[in-house]
Amino acid sequence: LAARSPPAATAKKDPSLAQLESTAQAVMKGLEFTEANTAVGFTTHGGTGKWLAPTIDELGVQLAREGRKTVVIVPLSAVVDDAETLYDLDVRLAATLSENGVKQIRRAATLNADPVFIAALAGLVRR
Repeated sequence: LAARSPPAATAKKDPSLAQLESTAQAVMKGLEFTEANTAVGFTTHGGTGKWLAPTIDELGVQLAREGRKTVVIVPLSAVVDDAETLYDLDVRLAATLSENGVKQIRRAATLNADPVFIAALAGLVRR
């Protein structure tokens, strides 16, 4: 799973990290993956300071070194194919995985303009 990192200094107080962790667990449970088959890496961030680890690149190398031949990337903190998803995951992370021996690399689709997603957003706005 790939997620955007909050600054490490605020991560323990940031409710988005707990939400991210519970969402990751729910996604993996729904896919019937065990914790041993699940890892979270963090995408790029701006500015200075410490950020959460591992980065998606570090995680990619680690997974390859563990002998993983297939990796499914789930962009957990993205609902659309933004530059971070398209470049960081589809280009940079895929290259890192491939260069380190991973044979099959897939990224789960983001919601983009899926009618069910748009209807859910519209419902929230109407409320």
